[in-house]
Amino acid sequence: MSQCPYCEGLNGNVKKTGMMKIVHEKYKSTKKILHPAISEFRASFQNALEHNKELELLLAKAQEILNPLRILTLFRDILDEDCPLFGMLPRVSRPEDLILSRIVVPPVCIRPSVVSDLKAGSNEDDVTMKLTEIIFLNDVIRKHRSGGAKIQMIIEDWDFLQLQCALYINSETTGIPLSMQPKKATRGFVQRLKGKQGRFRGNLSGKRVDFSGRTVISPDPNLRIDQVAVPIHVAKILTYPEKVTRANIHFMRKLVENGATQHPGANFIVQQNTKIKKFLKYGNRQLIAKDLRIGDTVERHMIDGDVVLFNRQPSLHKLSIMCHFAVVKPHRTFRFNECVCTPYNADFDGDEMNLHLPQTEEAKAEALTLMGVKSNLVTPRNGEPLIAAIQDFITGAYLLTQKDVFLDRGHMTQLCAAMLAGKDGDMKINLPPPAIFRPVKLWTGKQVFSVLLKSHREAASVKMNLRVKGKQYSSGEDMCKNDSFVVIHNSELMCGALDKAVLGSGSKNNVFYVLYRDFGEQFAADAMWKVARICPFFLSNRGFSIGIGDVTPGLGLLKAKDELLNCGYKKCDEFIQDFKESRLQTQPGCSEEETLEAVILGELSVIRDHAGKACLRELHKSNSPLTMAVCGSKGSFINISQMIACVGQQALSGKRTPDGFESRSLPHFRKFAKFPGAKGFVKNSFYSGLTPTEFFFHTMAGREGLVDTAVKTAETGYMQRRLVKSLEDLSIQYDMTVRNSVGDIVQFVYGGDSLDPASMEGKDRPVDFDRILAHVQSFVPDHESCVLSAVEIKDQTNSILNQEKFQACSEEYKKGLRKFTNKLSDKVANLHSRYGLSFVKEKMNTEMKAMRLGFAVEWVSRCTSLQLRRFFDICHEKFMKAKIEPGTAVGAVCAQSIGEPGTQMTLKTFHFAGVASMNILLY
Repeated sequence: MSQCPYCEGLNGNVKKTGMMKIVHEKYKSTKKILHPAISEFRASFQNALEHNKELELLLAKAQEILNPLRILTLFRDILDEDCPLFGMLPRVSRPEDLILSRIVVPPVCIRPSVVSDLKAGSNEDDVTMKLTEIIFLNDVIRKHRSGGAKIQMIIEDWDFLQLQCALYINSETTGIPLSMQPKKATRGFVQRLKGKQGRFRGNLSGKRVDFSGRTVISPDPNLRIDQVAVPIHVAKILTYPEKVTRANIHFMRKLVENGATQHPGANFIVQQNTKIKKFLKYGNRQLIAKDLRIGDTVERHMIDGDVVLFNRQPSLHKLSIMCHFAVVKPHRTFRFNECVCTPYNADFDGDEMNLHLPQTEEAKAEALTLMGVKSNLVTPRNGEPLIAAIQDFITGAYLLTQKDVFLDRGHMTQLCAAMLAGKDGDMKINLPPPAIFRPVKLWTGKQVFSVLLKSHREAASVKMNLRVKGKQYSSGEDMCKNDSFVVIHNSELMCGALDKAVLGSGSKNNVFYVLYRDFGEQFAADAMWKVARICPFFLSNRGFSIGIGDVTPGLGLLKAKDELLNCGYKKCDEFIQDFKESRLQTQPGCSEEETLEAVILGELSVIRDHAGKACLRELHKSNSPLTMAVCGSKGSFINISQMIACVGQQALSGKRTPDGFESRSLPHFRKFAKFPGAKGFVKNSFYSGLTPTEFFFHTMAGREGLVDTAVKTAETGYMQRRLVKSLEDLSIQYDMTVRNSVGDIVQFVYGGDSLDPASMEGKDRPVDFDRILAHVQSFVPDHESCVLSAVEIKDQTNSILNQEKFQACSEEYKKGLRKFTNKLSDKVANLHSRYGLSFVKEKMNTEMKAMRLGFAVEWVSRCTSLQLRRFFDICHEKFMKAKIEPGTAVGAVCAQSIGEPGTQMTLKTFHFAGVASMNILLY
């Protein structure tokens, strides 16, 4: 046991006990040889022990109560030179300052009184009431001391006063005896500060703001992706303080004359010299407009082209709030292009969104540069495009680019005219030659898309190249029987029907992504806008709807379904019979009954998938749900199978429906029934209708998904908050290390390569070499310089990579470039050797080359010196752009990139009630 060096007092364990009591176990000892001070203490009770032997047991547990007065005395005895050990400077603070001897009374604005009209007097704030109680108790103790009351009574008053002081600070103090608990809950200072509704999170970090609006959202494909339509009613309320200059004074005078009620107008004017704010709803506006001077500030209405921030809650990642240009329109909803739904996770079933109008030029510039829609086409999580064509746009593009779609001149020009809007409204479009000349000139749907890619003022410089597999790709690339291999050469769609793999989000082989990477964000945004205009236009003229006929099964489908069900039921009966006769081979780690459930569930789950494939075979290709599932715009084969053929096995927590009653799932069945219908298998489709028992099973599975969605969303949301709070101070420094706010190094090189994930064209590299080479070969002329041999390709690669500018590239990146060019040179050498030109692997003179290499071989294996240099220039430029910028808040981006997909995943299971394979909560 330690001893105080000053007073030689014993230092035992100090513990907290009930109701804010602190005790010091000063005389407790388990040793046989007692400390002299303890022996002396126990000897002082010798007379008492002689009269009462029971005291001996209590004496070993004797404690010293450390009340505030005792602690205050101890703290005052601490020397100044010991204060730094507590982290205190004696000239600023000392330990005794930690003991409250006075209560601070806040000003009245912190604890306002509420005067009631219904009764006399006023309702006082919780803080005021608590202060009143503290003052009253203080007076009671003073009277009891002067009046000679019992010590026990004074101690009780003292404890109660201490409790009230604690509740004054923190009203959720624990360990209060039942007799002393307050009658009604109050709010202490801690409650005012902490939590979501507290001062920090509720009023400082996040607050209700001026110059903002909120209303329901609607779609409008005619708007550009960076525009938002604002109701005129909102535009007249949200104002921007614009300075009057020589350039805009006439426009400002016109706005002042219009006043507050007519749009575009102005609500207020602030004169530069007097600083007086005038409301323009009343008064002589013509006179005020005439007196307008340069330097005055006009608070004008929102007008077309104003920079606004658009946000949808919950804000799960940084793309949940982006910058748009306002377009003032009639009606009462915010409208925007559906391509931008994905980052907001918005749909139009009643969602509401927020709009903010920045109030300074600096805020506008910052919003436009950092938060603009065109600057955020890709997600910072992995660089995949997030803003792309969705739903009707994909369906329209898929139907338009089918092989059997032909358009006469009228329809062709109508579709081309639909592309032109805004600043491109007067642009000239050159129609391509028709695919069929006689008996009538006809253009294909694929040609419409080619025109779309070329309809740009700088079309000559935009030559896009892409080769990508579609959703229904089978084999044979250019000759795929499903027409699902897309080839775009020099912005000409050569083959393939456009589906989600080519136009949708989440793929780096996307048309818009290639335009974005090779030609810039403006080209990608323009192409997206044209797709958004042309596809709904084509679809509305062609017609596309779903009726009861689309989900009516044919005789062939019904026959296939019956065969599937009979086969599946027969196998299940065999499994049940084997189980009853103990012949079922148990799976590892499972009992016989668990094995039976597993094999039956596996067999029945397959029926739905086979039914979906049967739908694909039997349904006509014009079937609307099938079209949407095939092109990937909405729905899946599981949804079609459930609507037309068979809803299938309903899974609860990944298993068949458990026995909820006595040894059976529902009272409609016999006890211990194991056959499919008794354990949640629904053989009917939504078209044919569910039986009562099937309906109960389906309801149970749907309920589970609904509850999980509600519960897991809250859990993942809180998980993301904790991630953000722990990682929010991590950022990239100028030495390319990742550090926190106090300079601790978390990572020496961000991600191991200092590259921004948003700039990755491949899965793990910043440049897709194959695509860049194909792109270079398409637009760099190959007739101006000689074709390189295999050896020359390698030599030129080495000389270029040894240049000074490539020293900034990482060794791993240069190694990847060398590997790619070696593969290219081997390909050239193999082609030449196939035609009897094996000597090309050795260096050769110009005369031999001219003599030996034929024109055909040169054409097939063309790679010129100019093309190779341009290829390396682009690779170097893209690598330097892909380097992460110092100052990037990588911690917050990391937290959002983990939290946002987790939250969205729980919401997506909602559409697959009872489908075991779609339940992400099981994995």
